[in-house]
Amino acid sequence: MSTLGYNVATYKADLLFLLEGAHSSNSSYSYTDAHIYRALNMAQDDVQFEYKVLQGVDITTDVVGGTSAYYLPSNIFGTGVVSVGLMNTSGNYVPLPRIGTEEALRLYDPYGATAGSGDAEAWALAPGNPRQIMLFPTPATSQTGGLFIRYNAIPTPLYRMWRPSDYTIEGTHGDITLTFSSIPPDNQVIATDEIGVIPTTQADGTTVSDALPVRWYKVQSLLNDVATLGEAFEGCSAAAFVTAQVSDLEQRFPGKMREALVLLAAARLRESESPQQAAQFRDRAAVLLSAGLLDEDSTILPGRRQADIFPQFFNNNWT
Repeated sequence: MSTLGYNVATYKADLLFLLEGAHSSNSSYSYTDAHIYRALNMAQDDVQFEYKVLQGVDITTDVVGGTSAYYLPSNIFGTGVVSVGLMNTSGNYVPLPRIGTEEALRLYDPYGATAGSGDAEAWALAPGNPRQIMLFPTPATSQTGGLFIRYNAIPTPLYRMWRPSDYTIEGTHGDITLTFSSIPPDNQVIATDEIGVIPTTQADGTTVSDALPVRWYKVQSLLNDVATLGEAFEGCSAAAFVTAQVSDLEQRFPGKMREALVLLAAARLRESESPQQAAQFRDRAAVLLSAGLLDEDSTILPGRRQADIFPQFFNNNWT
C-alpha cells in the first residue's frame, strides 16, 4: 500500500503555503521552524483535547506476587486508563472491573498488603497517585506478561525532519530496501518515519535537491545503513532524500485525518491577527475529521465523548 506522505515535511510545506495565501500581498510575515513545530504540536493537542480523537495503546506487564501497585506509562493521557485485564490459565486476558476511589481507600492499607491476597478481581487508580493502578486483592503469585492495560496516549511531539546535503540514498527498482551512503546519525531516522526520494537532477540537468518529494515510503525497520520499506521501491538508483516523522495520530488513522493538523496549526498561528480566518480553518478541519474518522452521517464537535467516536476501544473483545 502506497504511503500518503502526511508527515512533518509535508505538513510544514503545506502550512507555509496556506499561510502565504492567508496574508494579503502587501503583508509581511515570518514564521520560524520553532513557530511551525509549536503550532503543529498544538494542533495535535487540539485534535486530542478538543475533538476527543484519542489513540488507544495496549501494553502488557508482569504481575509480581505480593505487589498490588503498578506504574502506568509516562505517555498516558491524563488518567486515561480504558481497560485492565488479567491473564487466566488459558493464556487469555479477562477484563477486571474498576472500583471507585472510595472503595479503593477502604481496601487500601498503606502499611501492608491490600485486602488480602489471591487472584486479582478488580482494579483502581492508586489513591493519591494517578500514575499507578492497584489490583485488589493483591496478586499472590507472579506471572510473566500477566497484566494487560489499554490506555489513551498523548501524541509524540513532532520535530524530526532530516534533509542532509552530504548523504545520498540508493535503491533498486522493485526492491524493498534503500541504502544510505553512510550510517545515519543516531535517532535521525527511525522505524515509522517516511523517506521521500528526490532525483538529484531533472532531465535538463538542473538540480532539484531542495524539492519536496511527491513519493514517500514508510520505514519498516532500520539496520545500520539499510532501511527496509513497507513496499517496493520505484525510482532511480542514487538520489537525494528527505526523512520525516509521521504523527502518532496519522499512524493510528492512516490517511483519515488528511490536512486537519495543518488547518488547526494555521488557526493557531492566525488566531491573534485574524480570529475569523482562524475559525474558518478550524471549521474546515472539523469537516475533514468528520469525513475521515466517523460515519458520513456523523459530525465531530468539540467535547464529544471518545466512546461515541471509537466504540471499539470500549468493548470486551479481548484477544
